[in-house]
Amino acid sequence: MNNSPESTNEEYSLEQRISVALSDENASSAALTKLIDEVEAAAAAADVTATALRSESLDLVLTPDVGDAPQRIVHAEMTRDRLNNIMPKLRDKLSDALYAEQCERWYADCERVQARLEEAVSAFREYHEHAQAIADMFALAANVDKEVDRINASAPDGVHMRLKPVELQARGLDRFDRNHPSLAATAELGCWDDSSRKVWPLRHSNSLAVAVAASMSVLYHPGGAWAEPEVQARRRAEIEKQQREIAAYHERTTSDQEARINREERERFAALHNH
Repeated sequence: MNNSPESTNEEYSLEQRISVALSDENASSAALTKLIDEVEAAAAAADVTATALRSESLDLVLTPDVGDAPQRIVHAEMTRDRLNNIMPKLRDKLSDALYAEQCERWYADCERVQARLEEAVSAFREYHEHAQAIADMFALAANVDKEVDRINASAPDGVHMRLKPVELQARGLDRFDRNHPSLAATAELGCWDDSSRKVWPLRHSNSLAVAVAASMSVLYHPGGAWAEPEVQARRRAEIEKQQREIAAYHERTTSDQEARINREERERFAALHNH
């Protein structure tokens, strides 16, 4: 029950640390949480001390002379009440510290994401060049596929060699299927400045290019019946039809490409004169 210098200094040290924490704008949530735990424990201890002193002081047998017990009871109760009274301010300080730390983490995370955003935006701005390059690649493949189709369709009787379309050859496939659909036949690439228009597929590209890309096998060969007049007539009709389709497709593709080139030249010319 003695009021030792050590206990007085400890309480004073705690109160001083409370004062410093409340005036420190950079107090961390971890330090404040630890301090609040100490304050709660000290307030609870002071309450126990005050209750015990009051109980002993009221017992005439245990304490015939109360001496300074009333002062010590008042001191313990005052310590308890002062610590409990400061708790709302400490909790508010902790709430502010938690919010400040949350903002600091958020801004740091935002800066990291913004750096990635700028990197992704820079890459995405190259879409026009990449999309046009892919469209040109598909168009080249379609043009070559016309020649492949012509060669396969005009193979002399008895020659069984056939060439694969470009995409099948490039991807090492024998045919397209559900798990390996044609990229050229299924891809759609919008224009950068007007994404309602397409740089691929070309306006008329789904006639022959898609048909060639979607073909699953080589052309039919009649075998031993190749010399029959009916077979020969049918083959000639098929070849002539394919040649007409090839010529029409080539004309449309060339026209579309020329129109695109002329449009881009006009846009570049207008941009230079506007600046």
